[in-house]
Amino acid sequence: MKNIKKTIMTILILVLVCIIAAACNAPAAPTDVAVNPSEGVEDTANKLENSGAQEEQKTGSAEDLFPVTIEDYLGNRVTIEKEPQRIISLSPANTEILFALGLGDKVIGVTEYCNYPEEAAQKEKVSDFDGVNVELVVSKEPDLVISGGYLQEDATQRFNELGITVVSTECLGYDDIFKAIELIGQATGTPDKAAQLADSIKQQVDEIVSKVDNKEKPKVFFIVELSPMYTCGSNTYIDTLIRMAGGQNIVEEENWLQYSLEKLIEQDPDIILNADYAASSEDILAKPEFAGITAVKDGKVFDLDPDIVTRPSPRVVQALEDIYNAINN
Repeated sequence: MKNIKKTIMTILILVLVCIIAAACNAPAAPTDVAVNPSEGVEDTANKLENSGAQEEQKTGSAEDLFPVTIEDYLGNRVTIEKEPQRIISLSPANTEILFALGLGDKVIGVTEYCNYPEEAAQKEKVSDFDGVNVELVVSKEPDLVISGGYLQEDATQRFNELGITVVSTECLGYDDIFKAIELIGQATGTPDKAAQLADSIKQQVDEIVSKVDNKEKPKVFFIVELSPMYTCGSNTYIDTLIRMAGGQNIVEEENWLQYSLEKLIEQDPDIILNADYAASSEDILAKPEFAGITAVKDGKVFDLDPDIVTRPSPRVVQALEDIYNAINN
């Protein structure tokens, strides 16, 4: 049941992702702090903490950055009077950013789906499949709520009515990751750490992209859910990662969509990437109706962690590396 709920939630999020997000380029950027995809958020946060302390000696304390007025993802102008000490995150991507910036100790509430890093999963849950528990959030007395954009617009409006400071951000595509990092950095008094984190991610992404050669790109099919079969087409975050990793998404239609077996057989992908919580590559390989597909005949069906590859977050480096390794296996 839990995996079914997670699959449904992933699909719901991808619906919005695929409607709004556009495929983006991956620019390179120099940095002094490298984010290793095999490294945990805590290690990254420690690096940023050390470099941030050095920067603070030059620029002063975080309190000097407040009050600050920022424009969030929904176009709201939000004024934050002082450095936040009690933060609630209403999306997994935002939670990952907060921890990557070394702010985990200030996070007092998250969603049921905030499962990374491990410390995030131990935080009190204020939102689940049924939505945001506004009363619980209010009882926690946060001085900053970071909401998940359009999916939580009603809750955001309610918090505003109650006088709770809310910053809305949304990680829908590749570029949105860096916009969210910058916005959260501004809202929490960690703009220098945010800039370093963004530059580190871009550098790691560029290093992976630089390994892609100019040979013919293999045809790739990405499974969000196996039965019924759902995938992501062009103009999506997943499509961006597939192209960056050297593959060609066989789905030419835009956005998130249900895909027919007949169309899949016709397109005949060389590689199948599976991110279904409830199905494995073994399940796919065992399906007789898939037997004639090149990817199945060649055994090139790969399981990917849905939380990593479908969640635009600082772990985009790991997502891209996993997809790159599968495509270039």
